[in-house]
Amino acid sequence: MTDRNYIRLPLEGITNCRDLGGYAALNQSITEWHKLLRSSDLSLMTEPDKEMLYNYGVRTVIDLRSDTELKNSPNPLNGYKDMDFYHVNLLNVTAAGKENFKDLDLENDPVLSMIYTGLIKEKEQLGKVLQIILNSSGGVLYHCSAGKDRTGVVSMLLMGLLGVDKLDILANYEVSYTYIQSNLNEMLSAYPLNILKSDPIDISAAYDSIIENYGSFYKYFELLGFSENILKNFIDSVTY
Repeated sequence: MTDRNYIRLPLEGITNCRDLGGYAALNQSITEWHKLLRSSDLSLMTEPDKEMLYNYGVRTVIDLRSDTELKNSPNPLNGYKDMDFYHVNLLNVTAAGKENFKDLDLENDPVLSMIYTGLIKEKEQLGKVLQIILNSSGGVLYHCSAGKDRTGVVSMLLMGLLGVDKLDILANYEVSYTYIQSNLNEMLSAYPLNILKSDPIDISAAYDSIIENYGSFYKYFELLGFSENILKNFIDSVTY
């Protein structure tokens, strides 16, 4: 496995694949590199990209896209070497296109805030994703289509559990829009522009929702059914 660490992995076919390593976390710890990776759609990745991710330590891949998205763009890491592959349809709303937002005022309604805070309440599906992550050995890569919304909420939850500062969580989300620019025109054919942006106010609303409704990220994970022992082991395994 390579000993190089990347904030954003220099892949040929993917512009928004990032490592959550290097953040200040609980008790003066730091989040480990090569453990938790967030990404956009993988369907355009090249053979060298696959090899790089494998050499980077990725052994578990979680596809958060809808059934339709997966059918239209099959996941190239499904069946690759000894990687474990999982598909959890996390959020249909982001795959539905413009019609989903026809009754909303995109200039004034906090559409993404509503989606993110709503997703937090989908505890069954989120619980499946988080259970896979917390029980995995080796690096875990989870992704959706743009690598911003579904992936962004999962990243927020993991970083929040690890005690990463809210400002760092917002900044990690905010850069998503920068990294999806190469595919922006294509995505605009399916989604309104406001839905494609990554304004930190939207993920901040989801963060605040966790604190206001559950008290802490730790308590939210406990509510999902994770024991103190499982949470401690996970935190210890992805921080140093």
